[in-house]
Amino acid sequence: MFKRRKKENLLKRISVDRLEGTIAICIDYNGKSHNISILNLPKNVKEGDVLKCRSKGLFEIDVEETKKQKEEISNLQNKLFE
Repeated sequence: MFKRRKKENLLKRISVDRLEGTIAICIDYNGKSHNISILNLPKNVKEGDVLKCRSKGLFEIDVEETKKQKEEISNLQNKLFE
């Protein structure tokens, strides 16, 4: 799903795969799954958002990267139906 990025970005960004109760199941750029308490995430977080780590397990939504990822997925879906 993710394109490879520079090494320093690999551990600083994750994508929200799904929300299950008080836990967000997130995937990093290596495809590894992480369970993160929604208490550490922004209140408006939703599935598909890309998050960047601010400090000590607190995250913020990376609006630009989320938009890029959604556009990439949309383009791939459109190619399936061409």
